[in-house]
Amino acid sequence: MAIHGFKDLNFASMVEYVILVNENDEPQGLMEKMEAHEKALLHRAFSVFLFDSEGRMLIHQRAMERPTWKRPHAG
Repeated sequence: MAIHGFKDLNFASMVEYVILVNENDEPQGLMEKMEAHEKALLHRAFSVFLFDSEGRMLIHQRAMERPTWKRPHAG
């Protein structure tokens, strides 16, 4: 699969980065996601909320294999 000019990407081995921000959501730099979590640094993130036609919210539970926040329900 080619994405942005790359071939044969292995998503499992890709390093994820987050945008570090201050208390006013002003970008302060980039850091590997795991390092930012280990140091409990403020970074940008997002959540997605899905509702069905009856107004019920879809909730999923994270896998035990995840490196962080194993098993909690997440939105």
